[in-house]
Amino acid sequence: MKHLLFFAAIITPVLYSMDQNTIPLEENNINNAKSSSSSPNYSTEYQYKKTLKSNDHPVTDITFHPLDSDIIVSGGSNGTIKIWDIKKNIDTTLYNKNSEKIAINYNGTILASTGDNRDIIVWDFNDKTEKKTITVDENKQAHDNQANHIKCLMFHPSDQNVLISGFYGDCTIYGQSKNCVNICTVDSDSKDVITDDFAQLRGVAINPHNVNDLVLVSYKKIILMDLDKKAQRNMRNYSATAIVFNPKDDKQFITFFKGGSSVTFWDNLKFEKLKDIKLSGPLNSLLNIEDVVFDSTGKKLIVTSPRLTQIFDLEGKLIQKFDNEYNTRVAFKIFSKDRPQQQHSTNISHVRISPNDKTIITQGHEEAIKVWGCGN
Repeated sequence: MKHLLFFAAIITPVLYSMDQNTIPLEENNINNAKSSSSSPNYSTEYQYKKTLKSNDHPVTDITFHPLDSDIIVSGGSNGTIKIWDIKKNIDTTLYNKNSEKIAINYNGTILASTGDNRDIIVWDFNDKTEKKTITVDENKQAHDNQANHIKCLMFHPSDQNVLISGFYGDCTIYGQSKNCVNICTVDSDSKDVITDDFAQLRGVAINPHNVNDLVLVSYKKIILMDLDKKAQRNMRNYSATAIVFNPKDDKQFITFFKGGSSVTFWDNLKFEKLKDIKLSGPLNSLLNIEDVVFDSTGKKLIVTSPRLTQIFDLEGKLIQKFDNEYNTRVAFKIFSKDRPQQQHSTNISHVRISPNDKTIITQGHEEAIKVWGCGN
């Protein structure tokens, strides 16, 4: 009987509005029960708030507006970009064939999106109109391969018009065919490219504390580039698929390998490895990390694995476990119609935290975004 109660699902009504601009929401009417004596007493600071539903196509990328923590932007596999206002419960849909990756500049005025055809679409965020198309791969028709597309997309932290993309595959620009980092100026035709033996480029990041430092991660190397000189300044033989700078500590960044169980801390000034921290999941099982972000204080890591999302301190101590677990084991299978609202129906792939740290969103390979919040 105890086990039946443990897996019982609480079904709440789904609220829909006849207004097509209203977000379909599953409101959280769940009364948060106290943890049983047999369960760990996890913090419940962040609680499930709602589910944002896309238009029957999997969500591929998510981000917050940098200046408004109530605005969420998502990209979809069907070419739609949705801009959600979770406070007003409204959304706007933009359509273009490129929306697998999205980025917003740091003052929130320009939106960029890209997909598997290797073009970048630039949008005016305020009036939601398309401004221009940037062609990254000038010879894309010659080698149309799904594996050859833009892996990362970001804006420069200080120059709002500079857009940086990382390309893995046979990218041909200015006659060069290598993995490359493309640097574009949104309001002009200016374009520059850095090519090197990046050995399967996977991640690109600019140091927010020194915007001339561009760091690239790949399956074999971590490379520090001088953005002005377009030249390599340092290199370490180390495998990683993603890099995240600490927003408060100018001496620290982390790398991780998707599918791995540890986060590696680096000294940003010396460009040297400091330590590896193993992260544990339920019953002390090692995580298969999918995504990691810092909160705005730089003192917490929000980590998602395919099964669940957790918050850790910088020593790897668990602070909170989210009840958004996706469980595929047959013995514990919860059918979709009975699945608790906060749980994902597929593996979880992305996590983001709002600029004010009050909202966390998680995304899987499905048509929904789960929203978690703390405070009012």
